[in-house]
Amino acid sequence: MPKAPRSPQNSPAPPEPFDETPTDWEVDKVLKATVFALLFPPLQLYTLARLWRLRWANPPVRPSDRWKIRLAYALSLPLWLAIIVPAVLILGPYFDNAAGSGWRKERFGGIGDVALTVDLPGQYRYNLLEGQTILGPAKMRFFGTTEAGPTFAISIYSLPKELTPDDPRAALKRFVDDQFRDDYKIESIAPITLDGYPGFEVVSASPRSRIRRQRYVLIDHHIVALSADAALSDRDSAAVKRFFRSAKLQ
Repeated sequence: MPKAPRSPQNSPAPPEPFDETPTDWEVDKVLKATVFALLFPPLQLYTLARLWRLRWANPPVRPSDRWKIRLAYALSLPLWLAIIVPAVLILGPYFDNAAGSGWRKERFGGIGDVALTVDLPGQYRYNLLEGQTILGPAKMRFFGTTEAGPTFAISIYSLPKELTPDDPRAALKRFVDDQFRDDYKIESIAPITLDGYPGFEVVSASPRSRIRRQRYVLIDHHIVALSADAALSDRDSAAVKRFFRSAKLQ
């Protein structure tokens, strides 16, 4: 008695055809080119482009040949990354400058024999006041901008010349201690020197998840305060680093 034919769902998959297609030839050529390119890394760009085009090959790459594609990628990508990483390091400053094209160097004078130069992100606002500080009466100039996300500010306090402190660092420490409000808690305070002038760097935080980094410098009878007020996530942002790194007293 003849056997009943198998149902289609139980039939084994038909074997792949043995005739080679243009896709098969291309897969073999790309793998050989990738191996050859190990001696000439710039050729990796060419082999990667050919590998990428195989994604849309017609007929498609055989399942039995996909290991060749994976091997070609494994051989190509590490060497290609060896080219990309140095390129990023070399071209990184260019892209930083392009992204920060709104920044410009500003100069603030009237600080004895020196002037402050600092990079600011766009046009700043200013205010002029007279008031009382813990060291005596002072003319006060305030400059600030919020165009980069964090709030950047420059404050210049000018005391009468006769009130020039005999002990600059001790006087500046008194001034710094008097500046802080109750809603900001000091995280750290450290003595610094900016271009030969005594100063302090202060980091403080507020309950509103804000971080403030400040530098105070005493120049004769003038006090210069640089301040960056930012969200906690921006405390070490490129903008904050650029602001403080660019500050010079000349």
